[in-house]
Amino acid sequence: MKNNKKGVSGIVTTVLLILVAITAVALIAAFLVPFIKGTLGESKDCLSVLGKVEVVQGPYTCYDATGSAVGIRIGRSFGENVGVSGFAVVLGSDSKSKRYDVISGGSNSQISEFGGSYGSALNIPADGEQTTYVFDVSSDFGTEAITNVEVSAILPNDKVCTGGAPTSIPVCSA
Repeated sequence: MKNNKKGVSGIVTTVLLILVAITAVALIAAFLVPFIKGTLGESKDCLSVLGKVEVVQGPYTCYDATGSAVGIRIGRSFGENVGVSGFAVVLGSDSKSKRYDVISGGSNSQISEFGGSYGSALNIPADGEQTTYVFDVSSDFGTEAITNVEVSAILPNDKVCTGGAPTSIPVCSA
């Protein structure tokens, strides 16, 4: 009796394995490439403002010892074509933190520009300028001392670009 078994040759097996591998790589790439491009696009927006917003230390960046107000001086050093619609300002005490949004043209009953009144329209500093904002924190923190602040840029698409390190806030001198 003649043995009539036929198998797949080594060359055909190798070609099939290569085709399966190429198909797997193509499927993975079809899903990963758009995801990575989207993530990098968002990161690129924030990369242009990284390190360009800062808390300016000095006599205007401090908290009132009574716990009612905090002054924060914010500076911008942006280059060309960097759109920023405002700042996210996170004030922190030893036990909690609260975010306040300073939006260009917007208003907030707890924020004023230095010398202005609470609830008035807010302006953000232009390139190379600084503005001091006063925050009424009495309803959010009571008499707790505000110990630190972190400022992040808010882009026109409402994306908040975090990355700034918290800055210590001293008590205002009399």
